[in-house]
Amino acid sequence: MKYFAYIIAYIDKIPVMRPLPETVKLSVIASVGVFVWLISGFLVPSGPALEVPSSISEKSNNAETVKVVSKEIFAEDFNEILSIRGYTKAKRSVSIASETSGIIDALPVKEGQKVKKNELICKIRVGAREAKLAEAEALMRAKEIDFKAAEKLVEKGHFSLSRAAAAQAAFDTAKALVAQRQIELERTMIRAPFDGVLDVRHVELGDFITIGQPCGTVIDKNPLKVVTQVSEKQVSSLKTGAQGKATLATGEVVEGVISYLAEKADPVTRTFRMEVEVDNSDYLLRDGVSTNLEVEAGITEAYLLPHGIITLDTSGDVGVMTVENNLARFHPITILSDGPEGVWIKGLNGPQKFITVGQEFVIDGQPLKVTETRVSKDNASTGEALVQ
Repeated sequence: MKYFAYIIAYIDKIPVMRPLPETVKLSVIASVGVFVWLISGFLVPSGPALEVPSSISEKSNNAETVKVVSKEIFAEDFNEILSIRGYTKAKRSVSIASETSGIIDALPVKEGQKVKKNELICKIRVGAREAKLAEAEALMRAKEIDFKAAEKLVEKGHFSLSRAAAAQAAFDTAKALVAQRQIELERTMIRAPFDGVLDVRHVELGDFITIGQPCGTVIDKNPLKVVTQVSEKQVSSLKTGAQGKATLATGEVVEGVISYLAEKADPVTRTFRMEVEVDNSDYLLRDGVSTNLEVEAGITEAYLLPHGIITLDTSGDVGVMTVENNLARFHPITILSDGPEGVWIKGLNGPQKFITVGQEFVIDGQPLKVTETRVSKDNASTGEALVQ
């Protein structure tokens, strides 16, 4: 009440407020108090402020010194594996086109059936082709008789050399006609160009096929290729002959080697075509299946770190914090592998003191008070630590 008396006495000094009753003056004071209280909720953030525990940080005159725990870890040789998306592709695929016209008379091979080289795929009705061949052969025999007779007459001097040459030309023409008729007859038999599978049959019995029209598509799936595109950064670490493992969307897991690596980048995507050949002698793997391909990219120096060490800088880059001269240093990294044993990373050189506890409270260049856990080089791979 003493404070209210002071406030009322101060209000009485205001000419406008002086004639008002005491109750009105108290109402004005209460209204102003409530108004100030309401505004304070908008001007001052609600909720408790985040405080760093005293066990984590200590204040100095110049900068905040953060208590952290570090561990010295040595780099190890790591067989880097690149994981890339790709797809399976047959070694070769050919649409067998007809070289003559006619009606399909026989289709001895079913779709999906294995075929051998030169096995009959489609048979075109012979029609008059055999008769034309017989006619050409008869003509050839007649021309052969004429030519032999001309040779004997030339020897006896009864025929000139020009007449003998004409008889030989007629005989050669007849032989060529026989060969032509034989080829035309053979073209009624459309055969497989190599061992493979008849993937698609483009005609049915009774269809009329024309020159250039496909009869069927034969694919060779052994070896099967896994095709993918690698980036400009990845291509320099790859080489032909390196091992690869492909996990197909259909569930199969197969191994092979890099058989082809393009020398020229795709002008649109700026990526390089890569092919891995895998064995498919049983023809169980299919063409065109999505695949996750893992290939060896060579030996590199890497660090095996606990999962919790990985952090982000203020720009959102993935990296780790290390200790250098009792200062925190951020290093961007590349994650090579992530497994139950930890995270394999690269991007640094030599032994490093990684911050294992407190890295989330520090920024690059911040002073540190370090408790060090050192791992000897001999025990780096086993994880046996020497606490210092």
